[in-house]
Amino acid sequence: MVRCDLQNFIRLKVVPNVIPTVPLDSMGVQYSLPDNSKEKPVDVVCDKVPIKYELVKDTPMKVSFISKEKKFHTLIMICVNAFDYIYLSWCIENIPKNKVINGHLAAVYDVKRAKKDVCDLNKFRTENIVPVIVSVVPQYPLQVEFKNKEVRCGDTLTLQETRHSPTVIKFKGDSKKFHTLIMIDPDMPTPQNPSLASYRHWLVENIPGDLVNFGDIVTWYEQPEPPMYSDPHRYIFLVYEQLTQQKDNLDNNMRTNFNLGRFVKDRGLLGPIAGNFFYLKH
Repeated sequence: MVRCDLQNFIRLKVVPNVIPTVPLDSMGVQYSLPDNSKEKPVDVVCDKVPIKYELVKDTPMKVSFISKEKKFHTLIMICVNAFDYIYLSWCIENIPKNKVINGHLAAVYDVKRAKKDVCDLNKFRTENIVPVIVSVVPQYPLQVEFKNKEVRCGDTLTLQETRHSPTVIKFKGDSKKFHTLIMIDPDMPTPQNPSLASYRHWLVENIPGDLVNFGDIVTWYEQPEPPMYSDPHRYIFLVYEQLTQQKDNLDNNMRTNFNLGRFVKDRGLLGPIAGNFFYLKH
């Protein structure tokens, strides 16, 4: 098996973004090919060359590493997505020496999440959000989860799923900067007659990095509830970078006719640097 160049842990920013130090030694990981394939097995070699999902959907055929006698080891496989959000994909504990097959399975092998795209930002154009509501497509996707329900640009959610504010909000943002998170409905009361748009559902400012829970709530989250007679509404999340700290005091009882463009311009906000959206019908 081919062992990897450990310096790539630094070059590809695995160190220090994910783990603090470079591993002491490399390990061999090899995936088998379909039975009818004449190609050699695929080695994991610590670089940017992608491996097809079909080849890694099952556990590796071989995992090898140098081990001291009479020691137990833990093998951990993680998936780090575009927001540096870490998913546990596989875990085996109490491995005697380097006999992985004799270890205790703590987390079943699962790389399905690595296959999923968080958000196709092109949908901001195809769903008439750009340039009608915002002038440009967000730089990065915004990770949004309601309990265990992930939002991917254009998904359809239910009233029950969105009853409470998202449990996860993550985005690529400068940790030394403050950010503003805005959630709006541009289809109030109906997409055909949005006379009350945009409806301001949620607004948090002075968010340090992407730590939304440490930001200042300007508008408390209000669950989506479009009129029963209406077609599905779009609910849009946008994140902007602030040049300075803000101190807004908006009336939570006056949420209609929120002018997003004016709000962004008046405060000198940059972006949107991240975004996501979903549809919902009563």
